[in-house]
Amino acid sequence: MGAEESSNAAMGRMARGWKLSKLSWRIIKQQPAALALPLVAAAAEGAIAAGYVFGITGTHVFKENNAARYVELYPLLVLLTLVATFANAVIVAIADARLRQQPISVRQALSDTVGRLPLLIGWALLSATVGLILRILEERLPIAGRIAAAIAGVAWSLATVLVVPVLVLEGVGPVTAVRRSGHLFRERWGEQLTGQAAIGLPIFLVSLPFFAIGVLVATQVLVLGVVIIAVTLGAMVALSGALSGVFSTALYHYAVDGHSPSTFYDGDLAEAFRPRRRRFQGA
Repeated sequence: MGAEESSNAAMGRMARGWKLSKLSWRIIKQQPAALALPLVAAAAEGAIAAGYVFGITGTHVFKENNAARYVELYPLLVLLTLVATFANAVIVAIADARLRQQPISVRQALSDTVGRLPLLIGWALLSATVGLILRILEERLPIAGRIAAAIAGVAWSLATVLVVPVLVLEGVGPVTAVRRSGHLFRERWGEQLTGQAAIGLPIFLVSLPFFAIGVLVATQVLVLGVVIIAVTLGAMVALSGALSGVFSTALYHYAVDGHSPSTFYDGDLAEAFRPRRRRFQGA
């Protein structure tokens, strides 16, 4: 792929990500309280991580490079995965109702998600285990093994892109959810794929000027600059988390039903994942 073709592909991915972000925002506007969920999850993750490191393992765990480090950090990884998954699951419950044009309160979505908690715990254990294994392989294997582990990581992320909607909306176990997600993904988008529309990238780009302003202000008034940066970071976390939850729910409905739910369009979701191009055309 030439430089111009790569640039065009990147621009197309950016344009799709921007459009899908705007379409997802239409759903969030109907339930703006959903924006608080990623922020609460991020704050909880920070508190859990700090409490775990300073109260249980100690900071030495980050300086070590042995098997014991992985054993010590595994429970923390499971807890952080569970918190993030729970918040995402609540957003999925809200998005599902809104995409079907049905009213739902955050309280009801929380109640429904609590009912799926055993499934979410199972997924957190599975996801943390796979993630830790891939990290160990990347750190311990030679270059060829690291490349293989990175490829496996991409394949895992694509195969599990619909796992949380499947867990929440179908109520199956984590292993079945992975199989179901992988099957739906291959059936709708195929197997020869390299990536997906970057729905969070437009938010990051829009946030950059505000980060720059915060840095400039901090050189004159430190407290005000820090506040601007913190507010910008919080807004970015809230928007990215909420929009990603809506997006994954829309992808799920498109994969299951064969057509896009309300506010989305078939073409946008069909092209959300980019096909892998052959290196040698006509070979």
